[in-house]
Amino acid sequence: MRGGVGMVGGAVWLVSGAFAGGAWGWAAMRVAYRYLDIDSSEGALAVGVIFGLLVALVLWGLGWRELRG
Repeated sequence: MRGGVGMVGGAVWLVSGAFAGGAWGWAAMRVAYRYLDIDSSEGALAVGVIFGLLVALVLWGLGWRELRG
């Protein structure tokens, strides 16, 4: 039964990593544009993408670890 639980848990981590990365990236972009005085929307977008990818990679790493057992 451990294999089935690990597969479902890993899949949940992978999917949540994608959504959480997008949400945290969007939030970081808004904070960078509004409060950190980044003048260009491209700069704020770059901050959001980098931060979102970092969050997603951490959660995806947890998912792969769960999938491998």
